[in-house]
Amino acid sequence: MTTPLLDIRSFNIVEDVVVGDRLHLIDLGVMKRLLLGWRDGTLGKRKWNDSQYKQVTDALRDAKLPTEIHRKLRSLMFVGQWKGSEFASFLHYASVVMLKDILATDLYKHFMLFFCATTLLSSSIYRDKWPLAGRFLDSFVEGFEQVYGKRYITSNVHNLQHIAHEVQRIGPLSTFSTYPFENKLQELKSSIRCGWKNLEQTIGRLSEYENFDMPDIACIKYPFLVERGGTVTVHVQRGLMLQNTERNCWFLVKDNSIIQFHNATNQLVEATENVRIRGRRVSCVESLFSEPIDSSKLFMFKRYTDTLAESYLEIKPDQIKCKLVALNTGSQRVRAFIPLIHT
Repeated sequence: MTTPLLDIRSFNIVEDVVVGDRLHLIDLGVMKRLLLGWRDGTLGKRKWNDSQYKQVTDALRDAKLPTEIHRKLRSLMFVGQWKGSEFASFLHYASVVMLKDILATDLYKHFMLFFCATTLLSSSIYRDKWPLAGRFLDSFVEGFEQVYGKRYITSNVHNLQHIAHEVQRIGPLSTFSTYPFENKLQELKSSIRCGWKNLEQTIGRLSEYENFDMPDIACIKYPFLVERGGTVTVHVQRGLMLQNTERNCWFLVKDNSIIQFHNATNQLVEATENVRIRGRRVSCVESLFSEPIDSSKLFMFKRYTDTLAESYLEIKPDQIKCKLVALNTGSQRVRAFIPLIHT
């Protein structure tokens, strides 16, 4: 008895059935298990004490994530109810800063293998380092037994070893993630008005959507400038905006300089409006960490709060490499900068 899947042309049932769905394997899988294990002591280690619990909770509360991240990180009290996107935000942006003074040295070094590998596999800009990410994940899985114990190795932990190969074949983790499916499924579920004839209701709503004349997002021309009161917003491209507010003002340019957005203007050049961005460069920038890879290779840095240049620079939108998430570290004068992955 065989499966009809074997009859599909150009389909390899071994290679083309992926296990590396980041929603269930990474965010709701390994990251959730680690965070709950540290908090509650369910990974064979002592649980966080009251001081550590409060320190992480306060840091989560104070974290100012950019507008593109729609869910604010909730307290540790609600980790069991966190959505996958909250675990993703914690993993990519908050974890490397918040866990440094909380986890024991061996636990933090082990976690950094997972953090760096997931970061590298989440964007095509790190394509040349995808094989390195695979080695990091192999080391993470192999070290899991030494750090936590063999009994805590689950299928999710084991399956991390397959992710790098799938990313190299298909593309970054977002390429074959189930996040879009879950979002669409939520839309369909919310369109149902009662429990009677669910399928018929869903078909009716889909028909209504098809007949509704929605504006074409592709017609929007980027970049463009919006001014409301004292707030200046530059929409650089779809999914990337800069604003003169604390959580939206930091970005990286192509020479790897960190810039704080101040304002922007429209300049008329040959009857065409051209957006020009004004900002101040951050000086005295250092790597955020050095193991298992120098963070500058991931475009992650730290700086002291009083190191902004006095003069302003004028920057073209096409000089922007990515937007940055800025988070305060344990030291009041030091701030960490981490690339917003999808930008």
